[in-house]
Parts: sequence; structure tokens; C-alpha cells
Amino acid sequence: MLNPASPPADPDIVYRSTPTQSLSSSVQQNWRDFTRLEFSVISNLEGMRALEEDWNKLFESDSLPHHHFLSFNWNWHWMIHYGTTQPDSEIKLVVGKTGGAKKGLVVLIWPLLLTRRLGFTQLQWMGDPVSQYGDVLVKQTRLTELWLKQAYDFICKKLGADGLFLRKVRADSNIAAFLQTQGAAITQTEQAPYLDLTRFSNYEDYNKQVTKKLRKNRRRHRRRMEEIGKISYQFLNASPEAGRVAAEAIEMKRYWLKQRGLVSRAYADERLEAFFAAAFASRNRPVSSRVTRWCVSGQPAAIELGLEHKGHYIAHIGVYHPKYERHSPGTLQMEDTLRDCITRGVKVFDLLAPADRYKMQWCNQTMPVYDFAVPTSVLGQLHMMLYIKMLRQGGKRLMAAIPEKLRRHIAPLVSRISQRLG
Repeated sequence: MLNPASPPADPDIVYRSTPTQSLSSSVQQNWRDFTRLEFSVISNLEGMRALEEDWNKLFESDSLPHHHFLSFNWNWHWMIHYGTTQPDSEIKLVVGKTGGAKKGLVVLIWPLLLTRRLGFTQLQWMGDPVSQYGDVLVKQTRLTELWLKQAYDFICKKLGADGLFLRKVRADSNIAAFLQTQGAAITQTEQAPYLDLTRFSNYEDYNKQVTKKLRKNRRRHRRRMEEIGKISYQFLNASPEAGRVAAEAIEMKRYWLKQRGLVSRAYADERLEAFFAAAFASRNRPVSSRVTRWCVSGQPAAIELGLEHKGHYIAHIGVYHPKYERHSPGTLQMEDTLRDCITRGVKVFDLLAPADRYKMQWCNQTMPVYDFAVPTSVLGQLHMMLYIKMLRQGGKRLMAAIPEKLRRHIAPLVSRISQRLG
């Protein structure tokens, strides 16, 4: 970490973004203007709207390839559907700006949500439950770690929570290594499977890496589906049609979950469908969406809602209709989506955590994804030990062990309890 009492060897602050870019080609800036940030907290749509231009500039220059969920547009849609409709929560969007001669330059955005439940207050990422990776958007400089420390201290001292509970943080994020230096506890570790597509010039190159058994099974399933009806598929970017298909996917997923007696707090909430329909339809504030709609005789058999940023494709939500389950339409849809990604020059195909068995049939690498806990009070310590480590994680294991027929009956009750506890 840079000591603010000691200036850098070079007084010019060089901003390393794609790959080296100076803050200004004509202005020589004294280093002291950058070592101490000034922080503000945005809590409403008006404040977000005023930040839009600065947020977009920082995102364009310094976002990482997996920062799909840190764009202004994604969080704007989240604010509309979630952030303004939660009476037990407050937006705590922390913004760090420089002082001195360059006063007001936005170099850090830490999107947080303060929630209150059962007398306990916690800070979590904005974006729950639609965002799958959490991180801080920060300009990449020799002062980045110093700025993260200042923002962290500000949050812990000024925002009045019993703790920070930050889920789904990639090991290669801006914040993961820093949180560990601050003594944050890792309460859960999962793996996000992904495939490096730069190794393949076309889909056949990829297919050669797949086992003979898998290739044979996929060909067989495709023949069986072709016997049912004509196969067709389409790829949709931001458009009203993409929004309609996104809503269709959420409804199909709810039906799929119900059939298996599975509990999902996110899918039990009607806002989920409205969010994806609006975000994937929007051309004014697009979220870099990519929808695959895979049909048999014109009827949807599988749908994937994807996101793409800087060559990194995320298979965010995938679902297939249960009536075609025996012929694996989801596998066939993913095969066609992967072929499309390779053809278009996408670099990474990311299936997100957890590393389910079916995902590992497609991917050969994984990225650790952590849940971090930073209790800042005795109540926060109790919450981490009793709820996060025991009740929530133990409850998931218990539900997974219950037979499917019984789960169908108790799933609605478990879902209501989960909604209440968060």
C-alpha cells in the first residue's frame, strides 16, 4: 500500500487502463491531489442520474471483463425495480472523488445496499438478486489500494451497519485480495467454471476436445429433437423482442423449479421478471444482453439469457422446458450458443458458480468465488456465526437432501421464510 506521507517516484499520476492511459496528456498534476479522496453517498435515482456520465466514463476505461454487473445501465434498471421498492433497505452508493486541482474526478464507485432485518443491519452489494459477481469499480493506478482502504474505512465508520456481508466476489476482482488484508472472513467458497475460447479458431476445434461419448450423446439428442419437429434458434440483442423472451425465460424457470420442489428467493419475487424484461428490452440504457431462443416447431424448448462485456460472455440464466427433458434441449441450446460465441470472437465463456457437474462438461477451468463477512459489532459477529454459517448454509444442505416429492410441499413455506430472513 502506498504511504500517503511519501510521494511516488514519479509525480505524474499514470492511469493504467487499456493498457496505459494518462489522466491528461497536457496536464501535469501534483500527486497530493490524488492521495486523499472525498466521499459521498448516493441513495436515490436523482443522485444516480447525476452520476451517469462519470460512472460511464470510469466503466469504459477501467472496468474488468467480468464487470457486467457494474455498469451504470445494469444498476439503473436494478434501482428502478428493486432499489426503490424495498422499505427495509437503503441505497448506499459510495462515490470517491479526487481533491486538489482536479477536485471532483470520480475514481471509485462502491455500490452497496443497507438492509434491516430482525434488528440487524448489514451492508451487501447493490444488485441482489440479479447480479452474480460483486466488486468495486475503481480507476487502476498506483494509488488504487490506498483508495480502497480509504473507502473501506469510510464505509465501516460512517454507514452505521453491524457488518459487511459481500457475496459472490471473484478471486481476480478488485476487492478480493484487499478484503483479505483487512481480515475479512471467507464464509463460503465456490468455483465458477469457464472456458477460454481463444484456444479455438472454430467450433470444430472445440469439439475435438470433448470426449467421444459426449459428442455421440449430443448428436443423438439432436436427432431425437429433429424427429419431434423442426429445430430453429435465434440470437437477440437489446430489443422489445429480447425483453419478451427474457420474461418468458423467467416464467419457464419458475415452472421448472416448481416441478422439482426447489426453493428460490429470487424467482419467488415478481420483480425478477419485470427487471429482466425491461433491462433486456432497453435500447436507451442497454445492458449488453445476448438472448438465445431455441425452438422446436416454433415453440421454445430452451432459452438462455446472456451478458457480454469486453469479450467475456456470461451464461446468466439458462432454462429448458421440462417436457423435452429426456432429449437435453438445454445442452443443444448451449452448443449452438457456444458455436456463436466462438464465431464472433468471444474470449471467455463463463457459466458462473457453482461448479455443477453439467457445467464442467463444457468448461476446463474454474475461478474461485468467495462470500466475505466483515462484522463491525457484536451483533454482526452473532449474525455471521449463527445465521450465515449455520442456518443458511445448513438449510441449503438440508433441502438438497429431502426427497423431491416432499420438497414440492414444503418449498413455498421455506421460500417465505427465506424472503423474510434475506
